[in-house]
Amino acid sequence: MNIAIEIVIIVLGVIVGCIYEEYDKFKEKALIKKDNKKNIGYFVVSMVFMIGLAIWLQYKYQNTLIHNIRMIALLLCMIPIALIDYKKHIIPNKSLLAVLVIRLVIYIGEFFVDRKNALSELKSYGLGVMLIFFFAIVGIFIIKNGFGMGDLKLMFVMVLYLGFSSVFASIFTSLIFTLIVAVILMLKKKKGRKDTLPFAPCLLMGTYISVLLTGM
Repeated sequence: MNIAIEIVIIVLGVIVGCIYEEYDKFKEKALIKKDNKKNIGYFVVSMVFMIGLAIWLQYKYQNTLIHNIRMIALLLCMIPIALIDYKKHIIPNKSLLAVLVIRLVIYIGEFFVDRKNALSELKSYGLGVMLIFFFAIVGIFIIKNGFGMGDLKLMFVMVLYLGFSSVFASIFTSLIFTLIVAVILMLKKKKGRKDTLPFAPCLLMGTYISVLLTGM
């Protein structure tokens, strides 16, 4: 029963993501049939991977249904955000606001299911926010163009889904993934040392891998 609920959420989430991507392109007057087919392919592949993750979480880890829904919801929201960041190097504020609203709805559910645990997690969220402030300082003042404001906002939102230890693991994995991608692109001479990479796709992959390996 639980896995059926998670799969339904995934399918609906992918459909909403497809609609959002098409609407975003429609506003920019950039509806290209070839590009549309490619985007649909991305979302279909994403749905397959997400269903696989839902099955894995259900049978590998002893997480509650609402915990798995929280992980799945975050990843589903990150898919269209990562796609937009990959194409336009921007993370829309309206997308982040939508992710925040979804988290609020899930938190209300968590509060009624397990009030004590939901309240105790607030401390973890606070520590996570401090961690992102640290990354912001490093990215803005120490490493030039280390993180964009959209990346930092996305990480702040991720804290509310993952908490301190999990968001740390997610960002660390994402940074490793970014390094690997950057080295490959430089070896292929598609990017130079001074070029920047969209970080949202790497955050998506890092978070997916972290959830897959630990259940978060």
